[in-house]
Amino acid sequence: MNCYLRKTVSLDGPWHFHVDHYRLGERRALWELRTETKRSGPVDWSPEDWPTITVPGDWNTQAPELLNYEGVGWYVRWFDAKPKASKRYVLRFGAVNYRARVFLNGEELGAHEGGFTPFSFEVTGKLKKRNALVVMADSTTLAEGIPTEDTDWYNYGGITRSVRLVELPKGFVSDLWVRLEEGKRGPRVVVDVKADGIAPGTEAVVRIPDLGAEAVCSLSKSGRGRARMPFTGERWSPSNPRLYRVEVQCGGDAVADEVGLRTVATDGNRILLNGESIYLRGMSCHEEAAPGRRGLTDADISRLMRHARDLNVNFLRLAHYPHDEAVARAADRAGVLLWEEVPVYWQIHFQKPKVLRLAKQQLTELVTRDRNRASVILWSMANETPEKPARTRFIRAEAEHVRRLDPTRLITAACFIRRRGTRITLPDPLFKWLDVVGINEYMAWYGDLLPRELRRYTWQKAFPKPVIVSELGAGAAYGHHGRADQRWTEEYQEAVYREQFAMLEQASYIRGMTPWILFDFRAPHRFNKWQRGFNRKGLLDNTRRRKKAFFFVRDYYGRKKED
Repeated sequence: MNCYLRKTVSLDGPWHFHVDHYRLGERRALWELRTETKRSGPVDWSPEDWPTITVPGDWNTQAPELLNYEGVGWYVRWFDAKPKASKRYVLRFGAVNYRARVFLNGEELGAHEGGFTPFSFEVTGKLKKRNALVVMADSTTLAEGIPTEDTDWYNYGGITRSVRLVELPKGFVSDLWVRLEEGKRGPRVVVDVKADGIAPGTEAVVRIPDLGAEAVCSLSKSGRGRARMPFTGERWSPSNPRLYRVEVQCGGDAVADEVGLRTVATDGNRILLNGESIYLRGMSCHEEAAPGRRGLTDADISRLMRHARDLNVNFLRLAHYPHDEAVARAADRAGVLLWEEVPVYWQIHFQKPKVLRLAKQQLTELVTRDRNRASVILWSMANETPEKPARTRFIRAEAEHVRRLDPTRLITAACFIRRRGTRITLPDPLFKWLDVVGINEYMAWYGDLLPRELRRYTWQKAFPKPVIVSELGAGAAYGHHGRADQRWTEEYQEAVYREQFAMLEQASYIRGMTPWILFDFRAPHRFNKWQRGFNRKGLLDNTRRRKKAFFFVRDYYGRKKED
């Protein structure tokens, strides 16, 4: 459920917090918040005396002793409410990493698995004047989780995104999906409405005030309706990020969203935005604020968009998991296209049905959260997965699932190239199930090649689909200078970009790139003397100082044609 433009009470701010190394809280029913009395004997837990940490945010960077803690932590917050009999109430969590159990006033509301997507629980009839909210967060990585136990980014634990109490009418619009479609009589806006607690046959009135457009639909027995209206306005694009307010009134409820209207498609090996070919001048990024923390503020997101603008990019790859939904809304306003991804990453248990169910759940939560965002043009199913039949079947099932949820966007995944001598080919059988092929390649970084040797490599001459080089790059420690053939120097990183870009110009089916990566980020795999716990492939360091390669990429993208 989306709570934007709804009446909400923020539960962000200080929460009492304590780690639970031995996982005793569940066995001892910590959520009951028992207090010590003369007859009770001693009580081992007194959350009102615990220290506080800030929500949203990770626990690792809010206390030095927790920097490398992975496990269970308990959050407790007391809040006041004035529930009305005529209203319904929902508790919504933007994300808790990785597993969560939620309790209100001693009663378990439910559980959720997945560290980067929203979930909610209805609490109508459960609220009191004074309420105790308890959350168990478990950041332990799991062999059969998504992601699995081995990742190349830092595992920030805790309630990492906002928590809100949402007030709703008895019958309300629970989902609103707005998109632009090309029809035989011209473009039209299509709006799907889903309602909860509103009688079948009730009319939903959909309006776009700035266009003077209005349409009416009736709810089916399942509470769904679809409205259509001609579109005569301005299409959303990076050069014109026009947003329209779309309003719905239904059964005494009124809801609205700010939506950009545009189409995205492919034609052979071209990507089409609003029917016109576009080249995606991109960059990859993690959801990490400087100097290395989770829990983005509005200022953090504004800085991200400013760096994107300064680099002359029109496209960001939000790797390797769903980022905060506020990033997509900011991209809508800024005119930055997005690739969004779920953490089907490296080697997961592709043969296990329950793992596939978990992948589909996370995709459903991501797609239904962000399918009104004009900026999002690509749903990514996976990153750097091994080429084998079980994996291909798994990702095919993901792709088919997403196409049922949202057939208006493109499906991709980040895969690998294959080198045969000096020829580069694209052989993966997975490509059949993708609309756009993502390719990760680190030539002149991993392996024995030097940057100056890249231009002798030739790419497969023809390919029937658009290709995005989703990762390329090299590491450099900020301020470390030397020769262009000396690894870890800014000069080497700049040389890799110079020679890579020259090499990639030869393949016309390459319709974009998202080099790795915008800024240095925490990485547990990386502990040589240059990295010291960070992946140093960023064009910016972790404090956002600009390396030489930043300026080279900026100038290259400044010259690169949009189409």
